[in-house]
Amino acid sequence: MRDKLRTSRAGPGGKHGVSRATLLLRQRPSWQETALAAVVTGTLTSIVTTVALALLARSEGKSIFQPTNATSHWMYGDAAGSVRSADARHTLFGYCTHHVSAIFWAVPFQVWLAAGHSRAPSIVTRKPR
Repeated sequence: MRDKLRTSRAGPGGKHGVSRATLLLRQRPSWQETALAAVVTGTLTSIVTTVALALLARSEGKSIFQPTNATSHWMYGDAAGSVRSADARHTLFGYCTHHVSAIFWAVPFQVWLAAGHSRAPSIVTRKPR
């Protein structure tokens, strides 16, 4: 049986010489896969929340750029949130700040998942004892 698994090519890596046994024995993602998952998760989160905040700003009669501009307040002061137009100084810098922070917070979550912990919201959000 073991020889069959070793020589059998199956799964996503079959073409590239990854044996089925290797795929079956591999239990946890590598740190590179975890990092990539954090980048993907953080990027998607950044995009979705930026769009959501822009729509909320519009519904409040504000510029769609104000929430993103406000994120640059740590560099340009509280007045950054009042800037209504898109510019590199506030919008680009604010979006980059938001994007990097989303990836930063995706890292511990992806490490949690890579360790085999539950994805159930009731487990992920529970308060530690």
